[in-house]
Amino acid sequence: MKKRIFSIILSICMVLMLAPTTVFAETTSDGNFEYSVSDGEVTITKYVGSATVVTIPDTIDEKPVTTIGKSAFYNKTTITSITIPDSVTSIGDFAFMDCKGLASINIPSSVTSIGYYAFNNCKGLASINIPSSVTSIGRYAFNYCTSLASITIPDSVTSIGDFAFAYCTSLASITIPDSVTSIGNDAFAYCTSLASVTIPDSVTSIGDEAFKSCTSLTSINIPNSVTSIGKYAFEYCTSLTSVTIPNSVTSIGKYAFKNCTSLASIDISDGVTSIGGSMFSGCTGLTSVTIPDSVTSIGDYAFDDCTSLASVTIPDSVTFIGGEAFANTRWLSAKQAENPLVVVNGILIDGSTATGAVSIPNNVSSIGNCAFSNSSLTSITIPDSVTSIGESTFLDCTSLKSVTIPDSVTSIGDFAFEECISLKSITIPDSVTSIGEGAFASCTNLESIFLPDGLGIYVYIYDITKVGYSIDRINGGVTITEIDLGTDKTGVAIPARICGYPVVAVAEGLLEKISSHTCVGGTADCTFKATCSICGNKYGGVNDNAHNLEKIPAKEATVTETGNKEYWQCRYCGTFFSDAAGTNVIADLEAWKTGEGIIDKLPTEIIEGDGQSLTEGEAKELIFRSNAAFSDFIRVELDGKTLDEQNYTVKEGSTVVTLKADYVAALSAGEHTIGIVSESGTASTAFTVNAKTAEDNPNTGDNSHMALLTAIMFVSGGLLTFAGVYSKKKRSAR
Repeated sequence: MKKRIFSIILSICMVLMLAPTTVFAETTSDGNFEYSVSDGEVTITKYVGSATVVTIPDTIDEKPVTTIGKSAFYNKTTITSITIPDSVTSIGDFAFMDCKGLASINIPSSVTSIGYYAFNNCKGLASINIPSSVTSIGRYAFNYCTSLASITIPDSVTSIGDFAFAYCTSLASITIPDSVTSIGNDAFAYCTSLASVTIPDSVTSIGDEAFKSCTSLTSINIPNSVTSIGKYAFEYCTSLTSVTIPNSVTSIGKYAFKNCTSLASIDISDGVTSIGGSMFSGCTGLTSVTIPDSVTSIGDYAFDDCTSLASVTIPDSVTFIGGEAFANTRWLSAKQAENPLVVVNGILIDGSTATGAVSIPNNVSSIGNCAFSNSSLTSITIPDSVTSIGESTFLDCTSLKSVTIPDSVTSIGDFAFEECISLKSITIPDSVTSIGEGAFASCTNLESIFLPDGLGIYVYIYDITKVGYSIDRINGGVTITEIDLGTDKTGVAIPARICGYPVVAVAEGLLEKISSHTCVGGTADCTFKATCSICGNKYGGVNDNAHNLEKIPAKEATVTETGNKEYWQCRYCGTFFSDAAGTNVIADLEAWKTGEGIIDKLPTEIIEGDGQSLTEGEAKELIFRSNAAFSDFIRVELDGKTLDEQNYTVKEGSTVVTLKADYVAALSAGEHTIGIVSESGTASTAFTVNAKTAEDNPNTGDNSHMALLTAIMFVSGGLLTFAGVYSKKKRSAR
């Protein structure tokens, strides 16, 4: 066991003996440097000397010095000159940061990288030569080198880090080699003496704030290789007079050319699809701009405060224009003079000069951000062509009391109605699916908001009563589904209509939270008031024109009695009407029955026996029936003369008169008229007595010849038949 333990210890010792030896914080013999050794190479970790002119040795303890470590000379403000040996390949982060007295430094060609903040705030450094061995310049490498007047970047460098030369206020010109592909954020920001920059066509991107506040820069050539220009890239380049953006550029960040006050012209390429927020804001020298067809959106404040901008061409391709995109421009002022509602491509971009009650026209599809901000509106009616209300659209409209939002709107932007202090109630239609942050912030007098069920009653709106509702579009009614009373609120007033539909019902348990409502529902008639479908109480008055009518059938007229037309009587109030709609009142029913509503007696007429005929001398009874009552019978007339009673009989049913056969046989040939006279009138009809013909008399001899002829023909036929048969038999006998 002891032998095994000894063997393990011995093995560990041998490994340690073979491992490289690293010594930390060793001081050289002259006491100027602290350093570390790794793999036989020395890294200077700290300068502890006091000399103003420093030469870094190429070896220490016969080991090469290859690295100037992190913060090795940090804040050595008395050093004026440093010589770096050829053995050094790397200058670490913060290596010479805050060496404010450093006026010159020689970087040998052996160095391949310069770390972050390596020479940051070396305010006395007037020039520096970066050798061609360097491939990258780290972030903040020469930041705040305010005396640095010139610098040459070698072809070996492929990227310039963020803030690499920012605040180099003495730097007058810079040539970027064609090895560089990207210029970092703030790379040359605040280089206020920088008058010219050469950007090679190897560069594809210009970072955010890359040349911000380069106030001496008069022109810039952006090569066709560049595809993106970052935010604030040329902001406050106040001497820049013109810019051409090549077709290769597809993206330009916000504020890219903001406050370039000398910029008189801008050529935007067809590759650009959007103009970012405040991109040209404050370019007071810009007089005209043509936006290419490739652009679909213009951001908030894009040309804000371009006070000389008089001509703007916006293509049909633009579907979004941000808030105050053209605020404080001559172009917008001219548009406002034509119409206080400025509409471009269906977008209402400005209504800030509108006052009083305003109705937005039907050609508007969206209301832009800040469109009515700070206006003197008192009411606004939005058409159903509008689908969205933008951010801060009605911000600080302190006089706005009434808003009508149609059910075409689907979204309401952030802070849309912020500080509308006169607004007391608002209804959000059930088409809205989103309400932005702070949409009703600081609406100090807003008491209630009506929200559709789909949106949810718990939309965060501080201390305001929230009322949920649902719409039955088939039957056309609104139901209040939920009420969340605000702090110290005891009830909420429910309007008569929401989104154009009447409020007809309230969910169970909510009635006690309602302070007032408009009674609806039920039906009032001529006797009873309507019953409210919300609270169940009777309301309103009776409806004198609403009756529960019962139809009284007409009385048919007879020969002896008049009739009357149908009429109607109200089951509730008893009023009589001559029409089913109950509009024509019958004031005196009995007078109406004998006047306007009367049906006259039926006329007397022959209802059986009309048009009979017979032959002269024919003994035949003729029967005639009149519709008159038998009790009203007076007499019978024939051909206008009273007929003797012995020539006819009369019986009931209604009145049946029978002319006797012997009397009829004696009538002469021709047409005769019989009249049955009764108290209700005379019923008349005609009958015909036809004269006798030869056929009617067998004693005239007219038919004897015909009979004889018939007999002869019959005998002749018989003889012919016999002759035929006899002849046939004779031939057969042969």
